[in-house]
Amino acid sequence: MARYYAYNRQRKITPWDTEWRGTVSERRKSVGSSCGRGYDPIYFASALGLEAFGLEASSIAIEGAKQLIGTTPELASKVHIEAADFFEYKVADKDKFGLIYDYTYLCTGNLSLHVLLIQHSQLLRCNTSFQARPLGTQMNSLIKPGGYLITLMFPYVPNSPYSTGPPFYSNFDSYAEVLGPGWEVVFDRIPEDAPPAGNRMVVWKRKFE
Repeated sequence: MARYYAYNRQRKITPWDTEWRGTVSERRKSVGSSCGRGYDPIYFASALGLEAFGLEASSIAIEGAKQLIGTTPELASKVHIEAADFFEYKVADKDKFGLIYDYTYLCTGNLSLHVLLIQHSQLLRCNTSFQARPLGTQMNSLIKPGGYLITLMFPYVPNSPYSTGPPFYSNFDSYAEVLGPGWEVVFDRIPEDAPPAGNRMVVWKRKFE
């Protein structure tokens, strides 16, 4: 997956990079997994006043994000783009996030394993060894109780899941199973006017223990 990702980044073949920005209600601090060129962290910081963190594996995408942030210097202190493995990312309890935004990240892993397959620390060098880490465990470790997880499911296949990929299918039941208990759905909609086609947006609220 990473080799495919880096190859297409180098050639600017990025159909997943539509420059579309989602909208959310205000929270103090947010993080986006696999943030690409940083459109969403920039949106969260500029429109909502959040301190936004974007995690990205591709050095090409990171450079593009930094260039984009450079066009709005007033956001430099609010938007942070980090080269990081999402599953290795750790924060102290006091620094847990009130919001995480996931767009197309789940489709990189085979949901039949109930895990997201992601390359380890050598991802930027396109190493081909993979590790499996539970997605739900990491979401619970990063989002504080009462915090929100925005999932824009793509490609969304409600009734005909497929196991070949990437990209792998995504639907509500598969995501709920990966997250596990402890989450409440507070928003669920299939957008009619947001590219690309085949999305479903679900917002989950982490329950207080």
